[in-house]
Amino acid sequence: FKFRLKFPWQYDSFDELRRLLLGCAHIGYNTTDYFFMRNELPKIILTHKVQVLEIVGDLTAGLKHNMIHKGQILSSMGYTDQEIFAGELVATIIYVVFLIRFQKNLEEIRKKKLSEEELEKIIEESIILTLYIIGNHDGWQKETGHIPGITFRQTTYIVLQSCISKFLAEKGLSCPKLGEIILRRVVELPEYNPVYKFNNGLATTLLHPHKGRTKTESQRAQEALEFAETQLTDLFNFHVSIVAESWESEVGQRVAIQGGAMTPFTLYENNILKKVDFGAILSTVRSNKGRIFMSEHRFFNHT
Repeated sequence: FKFRLKFPWQYDSFDELRRLLLGCAHIGYNTTDYFFMRNELPKIILTHKVQVLEIVGDLTAGLKHNMIHKGQILSSMGYTDQEIFAGELVATIIYVVFLIRFQKNLEEIRKKKLSEEELEKIIEESIILTLYIIGNHDGWQKETGHIPGITFRQTTYIVLQSCISKFLAEKGLSCPKLGEIILRRVVELPEYNPVYKFNNGLATTLLHPHKGRTKTESQRAQEALEFAETQLTDLFNFHVSIVAESWESEVGQRVAIQGGAMTPFTLYENNILKKVDFGAILSTVRSNKGRIFMSEHRFFNHT
């Protein structure tokens, strides 16, 4: 019956949004898969033509629960060291993607005398839009009066500004507004309103709830759908990957994506018999006039 069932296609055109989601990288842990992040994430982004990279909290491992004394932190890295390392790693991922995407346009650039605005547009399109929020591990340093994420943001900006400027200079090009472009393309969403609106009418909410997982794996994702008001909701912190979807008459289909971690295991979770879902999630949604009519998701979990 399902092979004979037909229905009219009601969409003359549609918009496709392709995002790669990751969270709980816990940079500083000795069990985080840094090789996967550095080498595999750029490949996934380029192969699947990802438009948006989302990093949903816990950029760093933090220092609470005596993790240094337990031997769980690399080289006794403090908060500053962890944020610098995280900034360098994320900037490297963005830069590798930029190099491939920009060089595809380089021959065209050399043939034509592009205006400053045209060159800026190509550079901006080559820098993947990166959204991120702070998680509870990052926020532990608030207890000592420090603002989490400041060093991460500065490091990411400095590395990208330096590397892209040098690359452009080697090609005989320059972009006076490069700094402004980077700030537009690498965006920290505020804690009080972690919402980003895309040009196609869709919006996403990035959440990192300060609570634990439940036996019912979809419960937190369902709670996030009720909490957020956007069509897309992305949440991490439970180290369990699952997708929950619902349809509402006013906004159409809504999707909540709950992701795992970038560490295959932690000693803490092993010791309490909790398994960890590892990897990044590719989310593709098709929409028409701001209403989602199709969504598909793929999990990349091979270390």
